[in-house]
Amino acid sequence: MSIPHEVTIHTCQIFRWGVRLCGTYLIIRWLRWCFTCLRAPGVGFWRYAASCAGWYLFGDRSLRRAHRCRYCKRPMRTLAWKKHDGFCSKRCSKWWRKESRQIIRHDNRCMRHPFCRITHAGVCLWCTADAWRASHPIPAATHRWWLMLHGFRWVPTFQDDSGNTLAAPGAAFDAMLQSHGVRWCTYVKFYRSRRGRVSPLVVGKTGSGLVNATGTDLSFSTDPSHGPARRMLAATRARWHTTYVMVKGAKNANAAYDTERMVMDHLSLYGS
Repeated sequence: MSIPHEVTIHTCQIFRWGVRLCGTYLIIRWLRWCFTCLRAPGVGFWRYAASCAGWYLFGDRSLRRAHRCRYCKRPMRTLAWKKHDGFCSKRCSKWWRKESRQIIRHDNRCMRHPFCRITHAGVCLWCTADAWRASHPIPAATHRWWLMLHGFRWVPTFQDDSGNTLAAPGAAFDAMLQSHGVRWCTYVKFYRSRRGRVSPLVVGKTGSGLVNATGTDLSFSTDPSHGPARRMLAATRARWHTTYVMVKGAKNANAAYDTERMVMDHLSLYGS
């Protein structure tokens, strides 16, 4: 009994589609692995990639027993480990000395967020932000939909209204902007009225640590001498909503200033 020609054609097509899907899956896994290696600091990526390829293809088990760089956690040979005193390269050694006592470092190896290089107190910064969002829900603020339609997004400040903050929240907020490639940005700060209503109050522009040596200048001071927005808070006995701000990135300082003026005129907000 012969197989119909149409059945043979459909079987071949299904087989081809299966091969394409498997190939696409393998390519995606390979690209993810490459980007995971590339995001780490240090040099010698191709040497590391060749060593790992030899490990997977030819069963070289030496990397399983190899030392790991004290900074980027890459496996390396004993020769390189002895040459650079526990580091895989001179760059990792330099960055280790530079950031050894800092709370914000560029040594993230989190497999959940392979494109985030920054850690806060030894923990992946994006994992810290996810935990913050889980414990601090985004408020139902007024005009939030208008701001979101114009490109603004919620960014955690890592300090809440009750005074519970992370260590160095300003540095963590600046690192959050840097991890997303934000150089200049326009931000909107909110306040909470006595009835619990969250509304925008202040709009301003700032630059992250990629363009400013001191990082962002975001603050929630309550001194009435610091501006009309603080005097309004004191007069109405309201308080800042410090958990989140809305941020929109900009190409340069002029673009951030234009967005600031547009939001200020449309929503009648105070300037920073």
